[in-house]
Parts: sequence; structure tokens; C-alpha cells
Amino acid sequence: MPGALQRCQKFENIQHQQMLATRSKMDTIELHAWFQQSGFVVTTLQHITLGLQYAMVTLDIAEAKDFTRDIEETSEPPCKR
Repeated sequence: MPGALQRCQKFENIQHQQMLATRSKMDTIELHAWFQQSGFVVTTLQHITLGLQYAMVTLDIAEAKDFTRDIEETSEPPCKR
């Protein structure tokens, strides 16, 4: 009977180790998926930020051109001495 008990315990230990290995693999896959999603979110936010910065610079340039044009249109010719 002790031999049968040892075989049963070995089998249970092997099952337990397999379960832990499977759980570890699943945790690794979930962690990898989470990092991949996080990376995607960060990349998306970076693209949005860069897009907004580009839009702001474009608006600044457009306003500067409008301001320069307004000065040229409204300025009087320099006085002659």
C-alpha cells in the first residue's frame, strides 16, 4: 500500500506542477497582452500629442503671416526727408 500512496502523491505533485506551469504561461500571456495594449495606448497618445503640436505650430505660422500681411496693408509708406 505505501507504494500506491507514493505513486498517488507523485501524480498529484506532477499535476500541481503542470497546473502552476500553465498558470504561469497564462499570466505571462496576459501580462504581454497588457503591455502590448499599454504600448498601443501610449503610441496613440503620442500621435495625438504630436498632431496637436503640429496644429498649434501651423496656427502660429498662419497667425504670423496674417499679422505680417495686416501690417503691410495698413502701414503707411516711410516719410521722405
